[in-house]
Amino acid sequence: MKLFLREHLVLFFFYLKQLTIVAIVFWFGEYRNFSSLFYAVFLSISVLIIYLFYRYVRYRTYYQRLTKLPVKLEETVTPLSDASVPKKLQHLLETQYRLYKDKLYQYQAKQEKHLAFVNLWVHQMKTPLSVISLIFQEENSPVLEQIREETEKVSNGLELILYTSRLDAFEKDFQVEQIELASLLKQVLKENKRLFIKHKIFPDFQVDDQLVICSDKKWLAFVIKQILTNAVRYSAEKGQVVKIASSQQGNKISLEITDHGVGIPTEDINRVFDVHYTGRNGRKFRESTGMGLYLVREVCHRMHHQIEMESTVGIGTTLRIYFSNNHSYNNVRMVSTNSIGN
Repeated sequence: MKLFLREHLVLFFFYLKQLTIVAIVFWFGEYRNFSSLFYAVFLSISVLIIYLFYRYVRYRTYYQRLTKLPVKLEETVTPLSDASVPKKLQHLLETQYRLYKDKLYQYQAKQEKHLAFVNLWVHQMKTPLSVISLIFQEENSPVLEQIREETEKVSNGLELILYTSRLDAFEKDFQVEQIELASLLKQVLKENKRLFIKHKIFPDFQVDDQLVICSDKKWLAFVIKQILTNAVRYSAEKGQVVKIASSQQGNKISLEITDHGVGIPTEDINRVFDVHYTGRNGRKFRESTGMGLYLVREVCHRMHHQIEMESTVGIGTTLRIYFSNNHSYNNVRMVSTNSIGN
């Protein structure tokens, strides 16, 4: 109703102005019958009111649609009204909607082809890297150790690309299961033991073996690996300890990873989870891609795990993940495993 009245304010103004001019002409002319003039004005206003009432009833759906914004894209092509102007507008919206969907389908098809190519390329690159690692496994020399380290960097970069490409299709690659938290953490630590050995960082493991969470094992392992990698790389000096602890309050379980590293400056703490943001430490150490913590936050958000960070420059950083086993995962296949972490 408000939109209807605002749209017809100009009509009200010009109609009253026209009615006033006609009344003045009649009054200063030879015809000065006040009762007849009043009656004519009354009839004219009545006709206007009837017209506006008819127009409002006929266009009511149209004005309601203009007032209430659509929530879904499909709502933009619902019928507006049987009147001629809304029909034309409806035809225009349907045409735009069809063109938009065609472009969207083309873009999605192109993106899917690109992601398929990236996944295939990453898998093809990881195979020779695995062979190179096996070749150097039995050999020990400073040169070969350096080659092994660089090979691991390439492998980690490829893994980051692979998980980034899979993020858009996260729901298709998401499988919730019951996971023994300590077992998964030990598996991730074992796979990344060379990183700890290289930096001479020791894991202080304080996780209850009985804790069981509901999550996706593969994605959670990726998240934990990214957090541990940052904790080790940004430790202030060799011989430090990275604390890995857990706690439980009711149905909520928390995982806490704490390093005694360089810490994150205050101006960077609110942006470290932003995509491509490296911050002061990233520019200083030159090993940051700006994607690790971004993916950590995105994956935790999609798995409905709460994540928070605390950091003090020169003291260290603590990152916590909260798991709630009461959360219901809609449209996600739930499985139960008896041999978790094997």
